[in-house]
Amino acid sequence: MISIDSINITEFKRFCDRLILFEERGQKIRDSRKAPQISAWLILKTVFYNAIFGGRSLLQADQLARKETFRKYVGSTRKQVVSDTTMHTSIGGMDSRLLQEWMRIVYQKAKTTGMLKVKTPQLGNLRIGAIDGTGFGKFLASCFEIVAQPSIFIGLEKIPKRGKELPTSTKLLRKMVKRLGKRFIDLLLVDGLYFSHEFINTCVEVAGIDVLIKLKGEEGNSLNILKDAEGIFSLKPLPPEVEYIQGTDDSRMVSFAVWAAGKFAIEGSPFAIKVAKVKEVGIKDAQERIFWVITTRAQLNANQMRVGAHIRWTIENNGFKALNRQTNSKHVWTHDANEWEVLTQILLLAFALLELFISQLDMEKIRKVYGGVSTTMRFICSAIEDSLIAIYSAQKNVLI
Repeated sequence: MISIDSINITEFKRFCDRLILFEERGQKIRDSRKAPQISAWLILKTVFYNAIFGGRSLLQADQLARKETFRKYVGSTRKQVVSDTTMHTSIGGMDSRLLQEWMRIVYQKAKTTGMLKVKTPQLGNLRIGAIDGTGFGKFLASCFEIVAQPSIFIGLEKIPKRGKELPTSTKLLRKMVKRLGKRFIDLLLVDGLYFSHEFINTCVEVAGIDVLIKLKGEEGNSLNILKDAEGIFSLKPLPPEVEYIQGTDDSRMVSFAVWAAGKFAIEGSPFAIKVAKVKEVGIKDAQERIFWVITTRAQLNANQMRVGAHIRWTIENNGFKALNRQTNSKHVWTHDANEWEVLTQILLLAFALLELFISQLDMEKIRKVYGGVSTTMRFICSAIEDSLIAIYSAQKNVLI
């Protein structure tokens, strides 16, 4: 555990170095240019800090590279560290596998040092992950997120074209198993697109993990397993094997009812499936919402299945949306596929390290020092950038 009680560029860099030997590993970065005057590491670092400071494009990274304070920080004597044209060429010639390895190291070091706190006491403190597809500019990709405090992305796989999210995510899951080993998490959360015996079998047999799938209410009218479950849940009185609960979820402002039962089957899969039907009614708007949950983890009770289905939204709300707010990840940064993959890996790395850095801050002390401000990610990033200006505008040729 690393406790940090001040926000500045020096502390952030020290944090990155302690966690993954950031500067040491960065020296090994290479690209496809012959005899480059500007190192690939310097270019990567410029893009990295542009993301930390909330830069929205490589053009803004170009503008950052022109600032005297940043040039002093990275140790450049040039009037401009690097142009956006050179950035495109260099990044397109880098090997994305090295960045993937960095993400693996970030995850494992954060886990072993206790930075990734399990976020799911309602689910028995299970280690949880989530997979989902999203758009990055003109490209689509499947992403793997560790759901914890904080939640961080640790895997990325380009979707070749629309309609290929499921096989791409299956491929990504297999890669995560190779990098991290079987059973690196306990439960994987996905949406209804992943209702497939091939995907379920990959989770249980290849990855050694259970899967929980949230399905929309209308899907109960078309899937045989849900039709069978509905037939049992509608019986009066309910059979003893059906778990039925009612309650109120104050955090979501809903009342709910859940029916759950196990020992269902899916054709093509040998694993027993537990099914839950969830009905929630808004306390304020009285709107009724129905959805279904299936899981291979029979130990989950009815309410845990409902909670798990809601936690699946973490990858959208705390993942993709937060990433886009910080890095403008949905912007078309490039039209080149290899450049896009490397660039997106850099953005994911910057976002993960920033999330982990913030998680180690003594927020109570920070609020006192800064006069009770709201310690949002935007504020933290502004404080890091302001410290760069404060340090290097007052010093001559000082390097860290």
